[in-house]
Amino acid sequence: MSHSATAAPKCPSFNQIPDSLPNTYGIDTSLKFTPEEVEALRSLAHEVAALAELPIQAQRKKWWTEHNDLVSDRPLVFCDPEFGWNEIIPQDVLVTRDPLARVWEMALRKEIFWGTKMMDDRVIENYFNVPLHYTDSQWGLQEIRVGGDDGGAYTWEVALKDYDEDFPKLRTPVIDVDKEMSARILGLAQDIFGGILRVRRSTP
Repeated sequence: MSHSATAAPKCPSFNQIPDSLPNTYGIDTSLKFTPEEVEALRSLAHEVAALAELPIQAQRKKWWTEHNDLVSDRPLVFCDPEFGWNEIIPQDVLVTRDPLARVWEMALRKEIFWGTKMMDDRVIENYFNVPLHYTDSQWGLQEIRVGGDDGGAYTWEVALKDYDEDFPKLRTPVIDVDKEMSARILGLAQDIFGGILRVRRSTP
């Protein structure tokens, strides 16, 4: 099984990456959510906004600032279950149907779990991040993944096997941003979450 950063995952909301939203390229969305989907997303956004207003969030920001300024001995804890999220929040818990709506719903539910159950030192903020919509040409070589179905364990065959034969295949990746689609997705998020969360552009 080969893996490409620009290939559409089987279930986009299943594709967990650390503390971020995946690239929207390849997600088969109509960009027209149903009223029920919008209502569900806005309800979850209100929960995130309420968590972001708790005094502990400001305290955690202070702790991280002191930690990064090297003026604190307090150890700080950050937990990200990564693919474990799919056990914490199974796909059948999601109530939205549009693939992009499900990605956004998963992101909001993760924030709520972080703020109510995880109880690490990660700060819950009043933001909803929307990445750019882009393709990535990659490096010219790609490992072959063996296994890994449905988020399970996998191994891989290395991409660079023969220096003389394979090294010349390497190339500088090209990121091609679809500005029109990026703007449409950002606008959709602003329409849904505006007045609840501060929608901003943020691409991992």
